[in-house]
Amino acid sequence: LELPGNTEPINVARVYARATGYIQERRADIGTRVKAGQLLAIIESPEVDQQLEQARANLQQSRAALAQAESNLEQAKAGVNQAKANVGQAQANEEIAKTTNDRWARLVSRGVLPKQAGDERRTTFAAREAETEAAMAAGKTADATVIARQADVQAAQAAIAAQAANVHRLEQLKAFER
Repeated sequence: LELPGNTEPINVARVYARATGYIQERRADIGTRVKAGQLLAIIESPEVDQQLEQARANLQQSRAALAQAESNLEQAKAGVNQAKANVGQAQANEEIAKTTNDRWARLVSRGVLPKQAGDERRTTFAAREAETEAAMAAGKTADATVIARQADVQAAQAAIAAQAANVHRLEQLKAFER
């Protein structure tokens, strides 16, 4: 007695690839016995490959930006040192101008020197005071620049972390091609 019939497996597993693309090589066919972890197919995914290359390039670019930011930070720190030196010089100039002004003021008040000479020394002293204030303001600006450059370094480090995470994500996605 012959009867028509179909044979069906007890267990059926649907397999879906997490990577999109074209099948480059198929290592198992319908009905082939397979084991856990066995490679079934290789998927060619040019879009993912290109995204991965772009992400790696962006990571390199972020690393270069970090190096630039660190260099700018060092330059800003040198600017702070220069500003401090300028403040010291301005204060020394102001001190000598004050001493000279005080001496000339006594001589002018006694009538030994003309008032014009006393006025010149007084305005020179006022100019030196202004130079000291300007140097101090430049020092504050230099300090603020250092803070801004430190923030740039932190932003560059964060950009590197973000780019590295993107590269890692795409590498995992590429691993699904197998």
